[in-house]
Amino acid sequence: MYLLMLLATFISAIYGFNLSARADYDRDVARKKAMGIVYRFLFQDDAAAALLGRINRRTYEGTEYDISWTLPGDIVYADYENSRLTAKNRNTTLFYKQNANNTTPKIFYMRSEEEESGGGGGGDYEKNYADNYLLSGRRFYDGKMMVTKVICPDKELQKENVKQCTPDVDETVDDGEGNHPILGTCCNKGRNYLATYRKMDSRWLNRIHLGVSLDFMRAIVDRNYTDNIGIIHWDGSNWQFQGKINFPPVYADEMEAWEEEHAGEEGDAKFYPEELKNRSVWTLPNTIFDRNFFQDKDGNNICDSGCLFHIRHF
Repeated sequence: MYLLMLLATFISAIYGFNLSARADYDRDVARKKAMGIVYRFLFQDDAAAALLGRINRRTYEGTEYDISWTLPGDIVYADYENSRLTAKNRNTTLFYKQNANNTTPKIFYMRSEEEESGGGGGGDYEKNYADNYLLSGRRFYDGKMMVTKVICPDKELQKENVKQCTPDVDETVDDGEGNHPILGTCCNKGRNYLATYRKMDSRWLNRIHLGVSLDFMRAIVDRNYTDNIGIIHWDGSNWQFQGKINFPPVYADEMEAWEEEHAGEEGDAKFYPEELKNRSVWTLPNTIFDRNFFQDKDGNNICDSGCLFHIRHF
């Protein structure tokens, strides 16, 4: 009996090698590759948000960095072409460019010099502030492909004619070109957002209608609504979002109208249902997200064929 069982197992194993591959195997491989892109995109977004959080907490105030706050329009990105970086650290280092006159990008090493897999190296004072913020094995996308930008609206993001807030400046001082030194940030009113975007590779674009392929969209469908991630494209007048999003400015107007209608009800019945907060589409306000909002580190538009997009508070 034992020999018969052993023989049956052996024959079954041989038969298994002759089975045809899954019919959807090629599609499953593409979906997993897309999921890898989404995952890498999100951890770079997390790293940028953590850096901006340290800046807002005044971690670098009084240091050689001389940064006290973030401003609307500031960007965070990696820069593979910067001459101060080496092949060892070019894809583990972030740059912070403040949206103010006569400012140069600041270098922040996300790996300390002692880290074997990629050190800070080469910097002057920057390496003294380097730490192992970035997990081993992680790499950033270059700023020609992916950027994180600060948004600080002057009112709620869903309101009509919303725009980036204007920092306070010293009108008594002029650099001769009409520029005044900034006295303080306006990004301190509880409406600080980060918009992170990555241009789509041609392999993920449909050759007929040039939209993002279903293989890539399947990787987004697997995410939670609270991940606030999807694809954006320009429709001629607005940027349109498609994906998974649960973001107050998206449903705020509908929630206000619903709660006014149900104001007389008792208990949970008067509150906007949680499931209605989950959305798949959103028209981004064009007074903030204008045609040229989504630019790379060099100021070139990179979302003409669509971009992977994520928005969050910070």
